[in-house]
Amino acid sequence: MYISRKYFLMISLLFFLVPFSAQWRLLLFGEKTKGTVVRYVNRNSRELYTTDLYTRFSVIRFETPNRYYEITGPEDVIYPLGKTITLYYDKGNPEKIVLFSFTGLFFSNKMIVPGVLLLMWFAFYITMRQLYPHPPSINKNQVKGPGGYLKNNNSNKIEKE
Repeated sequence: MYISRKYFLMISLLFFLVPFSAQWRLLLFGEKTKGTVVRYVNRNSRELYTTDLYTRFSVIRFETPNRYYEITGPEDVIYPLGKTITLYYDKGNPEKIVLFSFTGLFFSNKMIVPGVLLLMWFAFYITMRQLYPHPPSINKNQVKGPGGYLKNNNSNKIEKE
């Protein structure tokens, strides 16, 4: 099965649009504000592992019309203290946010499955390109007939493609 470069790029683009599609409501209808990295916290990841492992998070403070909120950034992504980050939040639930940055969109927990699928897609494409480096060629004497059958112009014999 030959996969053209055009189809590969189109399907890859769909994978790269997943973070935007997963957060589209907040990106379109959420309130835009700026957050500032104020400190770092370490959290125990014991629920994931059997040993005591700590994961570091950046704490980002942002302001709504009513009050200040502090949220944690993506796991193990350490922003410099004082860095200003654009974010969108839900007016009804200000703790529901999306960081409008590469790391905020692509390193969230919602990207684990699409990221694995993207890697599998790359591996599949590379394998297919090695097995089928060129598109299948059709003999000039063959013409596609109804139903995808190839009809040889020189004979009345019909063969399934």
